[in-house]
Amino acid sequence: MAKKIQGNAAAKADGGPFPYVQGDVSKTGIEELDLALNGGVPKGSCVLLAGGSGVGKTILAMQWLFNGFKKFNEPGIYITTTEPVFKAVNNMRNFSFFDQTLISPLQIHMTDLRSIMQDLNIDYTKGDMSWQDVENILSIIKNLVEGMGAKRLVVDSVTAICYRLKDENLIRMFIFRLGTMLSNLNCTTMLMSEVASADQMYSPFGIEEFISDGIFKLEYINRNGTYVRSIRVVKMRGTDFDGSPHYYRITKEGYSFFSRVELKEMKDVPDVRLPTSINGLDRMLGGGLFKSTTTLLTGSSGTGKSLFGLQFLRAGLEKGERGLLLGFEEGKAQIYKNAKHCPEVDFEAFEKKGVLRVVCRFPEYLSFEEHLQLVKNEVESFKPVRVIVDSLSSLEKIFPHESLLDYTRRINYFLKWNGCTSILINADEGIFETSAITQGHLSTIPDNIILLKYVEIESSMRRFITVLKMRGSDHDKTLREYVIEKAGIHVKDSFKGIQGVFSGNVHRNVEQEEILKAFKDLSRG
Repeated sequence: MAKKIQGNAAAKADGGPFPYVQGDVSKTGIEELDLALNGGVPKGSCVLLAGGSGVGKTILAMQWLFNGFKKFNEPGIYITTTEPVFKAVNNMRNFSFFDQTLISPLQIHMTDLRSIMQDLNIDYTKGDMSWQDVENILSIIKNLVEGMGAKRLVVDSVTAICYRLKDENLIRMFIFRLGTMLSNLNCTTMLMSEVASADQMYSPFGIEEFISDGIFKLEYINRNGTYVRSIRVVKMRGTDFDGSPHYYRITKEGYSFFSRVELKEMKDVPDVRLPTSINGLDRMLGGGLFKSTTTLLTGSSGTGKSLFGLQFLRAGLEKGERGLLLGFEEGKAQIYKNAKHCPEVDFEAFEKKGVLRVVCRFPEYLSFEEHLQLVKNEVESFKPVRVIVDSLSSLEKIFPHESLLDYTRRINYFLKWNGCTSILINADEGIFETSAITQGHLSTIPDNIILLKYVEIESSMRRFITVLKMRGSDHDKTLREYVIEKAGIHVKDSFKGIQGVFSGNVHRNVEQEEILKAFKDLSRG
């Protein structure tokens, strides 16, 4: 990352100082983007907006122009090179940042390069402009900027001009002269660069990016059939910047960025337990789950994972603690129906009272960033004490494994940071196989891991529960049978006289049985 320019240490092409000083920036007016730019684009810079069709280059440039005048009283110029001005205006009408009343020679001036070339008697169609033609165009642009005192200028697109220059030296000199000229006038410039294929990083000619002061790379990414737009600051002379991808949607307001869920460590770790109120489980946990911890509840289909989560929520709701259920597998009506198995609890009534919030989304309809945004928005607005995410495995069908790990890691830190005690439900594929949660580093993320599993004993399907991990606390390490009754889940005693329950290879401890039988025989005399 480049450091801030100190005073007038940098010099322009003719040896004189830049007309702007350290700290002067052209804010985009988009909070997330200005944060990534450490305040904004350094004034007088020439920035390349590079990306393919549909990423929103023109929208960003227009939003920057209109924000500039409305928020910072900076006049601007928009030069189109590929479509008439009226069409560019029509394309912006539905955006809230656009205001047609501002289009005027002294506020936001919009012009067509082809009309400028006609005034200069340059044949726009011949495709081999001379250096004198370029000088004449630059002179017109300079007069426009000086005449209205413009502080922002957009060329949409510079690629169309470069195709008519053809000669690489002409392209290099055009961008260099344009950037230097506008920098001397304290005017910040955005050049649209059309990237048509994968082998073109930032421009078709591979020249523009070296002459520009900054580069924004805009992309439209396909993630397993889910598309998301991203912008990344690749280069920005004169300032520090955040070069990681930032994801956004295009809405009526223009660019709408997804809030980033940062990885923050907790300052204080409370030594308070929240009981689950599941008969027998709290004894295994030493009194309950520690507040502000995350528990991975994993098990195969039919082991009662969702019911465990509902009973955990119920324990808090009955004390007036707010509960949040994020469901990614079933609709709200189905969740309410399932909750009827949770004894004497009307979850719908709790939601009407405002102490419970049930949010259901099918993962196929949301991108990775939208799922993170969903969790962030719901937690920050509702401020729950207990949270259930049901389930991680439904997200795994949509997102690559690395993305799922990143998602789990981020919501783990975020939920803990916000004081939530959470259960993340995960479904194992196999019914009898040993759980695969230790694979792929998933087991390192949560504070606690509880395993639910089937086992076959004497031709009967039985369920068992065990606490595999509980960070910062001792816990019951036995395998205990549990049953699902009308009164809810009941954790019973540990399995006795048998081995191999965890692995599924169950057999009786014959030696132990023979010793017990011998003692019984001795006691009888």
